[in-house]
Amino acid sequence: MNFTVLLQPAIVVTTAFWVLFYVFRAMRRHSTKPLVAAVIIAVGGLTVNATIVTVPPGHVGVIYSYLGGVQSHERPEGLTLVVPYIQSAYQMNVRTLKFFTPEAFAQSSDLQEITVHVTVNYNLDPLTAAQIFKDVGRDYEGVLIRPAVFEFTKEVVGLVKAENFASTRSEMASDILILLKDRFRPLGIDVTFVAIEDAVFQDQFILDIAAKVSAEVKAVEAKNLVKVAEHNAEAVVKTAAGEAEAILKVASAQAEANSVIAESLTSDLLIWQRVIDWNGELPETFIGNNDPLDLLFTVNP
Repeated sequence: MNFTVLLQPAIVVTTAFWVLFYVFRAMRRHSTKPLVAAVIIAVGGLTVNATIVTVPPGHVGVIYSYLGGVQSHERPEGLTLVVPYIQSAYQMNVRTLKFFTPEAFAQSSDLQEITVHVTVNYNLDPLTAAQIFKDVGRDYEGVLIRPAVFEFTKEVVGLVKAENFASTRSEMASDILILLKDRFRPLGIDVTFVAIEDAVFQDQFILDIAAKVSAEVKAVEAKNLVKVAEHNAEAVVKTAAGEAEAILKVASAQAEANSVIAESLTSDLLIWQRVIDWNGELPETFIGNNDPLDLLFTVNP
């Protein structure tokens, strides 16, 4: 526990105790001497208390003198002493601070109104706190940070189309960060992070984008249907070609078989086949010549 923060309250409590003690003592004795002692203790306690300044963690003390103005040297955290009633200590926060723009109005390159929400993290250099306090004051966020963030947000957003806002969000944040760093680095303010949290578009723009997306989806579906139809047609053509080729192969094989059969047939073979198939009954009519193959037999049923 940091007991230095209890020092000033302890001085105030102790001073108040002894002042009350001597006041009650003066009332009991009906004497002014205890009252004088109470006044001396009160003045002494307040003077000691005004001499001691406690700079909290994450801060530096900037000393302002009624005789010489703002001192150039900052006081580090912890206990420090000032000249009572002449010097005053002001605390400057040097921790990482966050600035958020609830409504940063911007216009895209295609003239669409966009409300952008930007978060900026920054911190004050402890060695430049006194100069910032002297030149700007303690509200340097409102005087310097806020207008710069609005300015650069409008500048960067104005370079992109509204429909490309989502895809270029990180690039825009990086551009804003670079611009802020360049502006505030010479002043001793370090901008460490920028993020575009959200954006609000006009209602008509949202409807137009929705219609465009729907049309693109339908176009893709139609294109896919065309591809399916082309694939099916190609399959039919390939199938027909395959069937035709199969028929040609069968016909070629049949023709080749017929050729082989024709080459193997002789007169003697045909006569032999006819004799084999004869049932032994004599025909009643013979038509033909001497060639056995030209004979036409007519047999009674």
